[in-house]
This record gives sequence, C-alpha cells and structure tokens, in this order.
Amino acid sequence: MFTLDETAEKLSIPREALILLIELGRIRLTIQLDQPNNFLIVEENDIPIDMLESNEVLLDTINEFGSPAPQFLYIQTCRLKILSPNKRQSILTNSFETFEGSDVQLFQTGGLPAIQDCGKLDEAIVSARFSIEELERYKATQIHELFVFRDRPDYEPFQLPLKVEPAAEAMVDLGNRFYKEHGCVPTGPARFRKYMCQNHNQPWEVVDQPEGRRGEILIESKPISYESFNKRFKQYQENNGR
Repeated sequence: MFTLDETAEKLSIPREALILLIELGRIRLTIQLDQPNNFLIVEENDIPIDMLESNEVLLDTINEFGSPAPQFLYIQTCRLKILSPNKRQSILTNSFETFEGSDVQLFQTGGLPAIQDCGKLDEAIVSARFSIEELERYKATQIHELFVFRDRPDYEPFQLPLKVEPAAEAMVDLGNRFYKEHGCVPTGPARFRKYMCQNHNQPWEVVDQPEGRRGEILIESKPISYESFNKRFKQYQENNGR
C-alpha cells in the first residue's frame, strides 16, 4: 500500500496531478481489509430491496450470492461526495467496488453489514492509501491523459468508432452523460452497465440479462455479451475505437 506522495512518485507525476486524477475518479482509493476471511461481498445487483428489513432474507441472500471478500476493495471520491453531504463528518459505508469495478456490499460472515470508516471527505485523499494493483490498472488504461487533466467543459471521454451503429451510439452518449454528471468516467464496465440500465429509455433501450440470460445485455435491440461489452467500454474511450 502506498501513501499519496509515494503514489505520485511511483507514477512519476506531481502530487497535484495525482490529486486531480483521484478527484476525477481515474484512480480509486483503496480499502484494505485486515482479515478478509471474516467478510463476504455481495454484488449490489443481487441484493433485493427488502433485504435489510428481514434477517431471514438477509441471510438467504448472503448464503446464495455471497463470495469471499478480497484483501482490497475500492471507492471513488465522487461516491464519497455523495455519501458525505457534511464534510465534517466521517464517511461510513459498506458499499465499495471490486478491482474489476463491480459494485458490492461488504458483510461480516455472520450477516451484519461491515461498515468501514473512510474518514472525513476533506481528509480522505490526503490520508488515502493505494494498492499496487490499482496503480498498474491505471497505467494500463492510457496514462497519456495526464497532460490534459480533463477539466475542459467540452471534454467528452467517449468517442464513436468508425463503424457506427445504435448500440455504440447509446454507449458513447450515456458514457459522456455519466462523465458530465459525476465528473469522472465509470471505473469499469460493471459500473457503466449498471448506470446504463438505470438510465434506460432516456432515450436508449437498455435491458440487462434480457429474459433471464445471464452474462448478456440488450442495447437498442442488439444482444451483447458482457465480454463484448467490456471490450467496447475500453474501445470507445478516447480515440481507441478510431
């Protein structure tokens, strides 16, 4: 785990540049679990609305969908801002991301939500820690963006490929909409897929797991496997699709 200054040195960038990248959501804060064997994670897509209202539903959900927690979980600063309307209070949450970008909730093996203290918002970045895996993930996804810093009002991180079709248009439009709303791009395809489904029919048709087909998403009547969606997600950012 690296401190803010150590991370800036690892990436060979100024400390101020690193802070900006963190605020834009390009580099996530790392949450280290000291004893991961005592915890389970459940993907938010598998959590029913009434889970916390019934201990029986809670335990059934964890038994069916729970998986061992990894040593490291992640969170973007834009999510911290949503969780902390009062900057003076510590941010308490059990909602995080996996390394791959899936939204998950953290539970103790006994079933109770495992609430973590992320500190106060104005101190979160300064005192944050970063895993080597997160730094390698960032370096593998175009470190050339450092000289731009993405603060132009007209900046759009998602670009159409040369071969344009409705599914590509939907992903690019909603990807840029996510950026304008949150000030950062989605951490990974899982988070972006969830956002697209939450904003379906505005104006795009998006259905996750149509007719119960796991591992597939329907965009503008086109069925796309998660694997293909993940490739498109990376391709459409910047000019990688051109």
